[in-house]
Amino acid sequence: MSGTKPRVKPLALRKQLLLAESEVNRVQFANDWHALTDEAREVTCHARSLWSAIASTAATGIAGIKAWRDLRASRSNHKGSWISNLVSGIQVGSAIWKSFRSRE
Repeated sequence: MSGTKPRVKPLALRKQLLLAESEVNRVQFANDWHALTDEAREVTCHARSLWSAIASTAATGIAGIKAWRDLRASRSNHKGSWISNLVSGIQVGSAIWKSFRSRE
């Protein structure tokens, strides 16, 4: 019972501790937010790359189907030699092959 008052009141001390904890939480949240946005950017980049590959493959497939149909239509309209049909088929095949090989 010395009768002296403490320098810092318990409520003021509690307030300082809460403010310090709040600042730590703010910094932690900012770090988590930056990590989350970096991950979102990376996922978006991968999704764009995947979509580009799918679109390119689909375009090549559609072009191949169209070329095949054109070849069959021209063959049914007039009877060409089997050599010209073979050359046309090889041209279509090589165009498809080149487009697939260019992605690697």
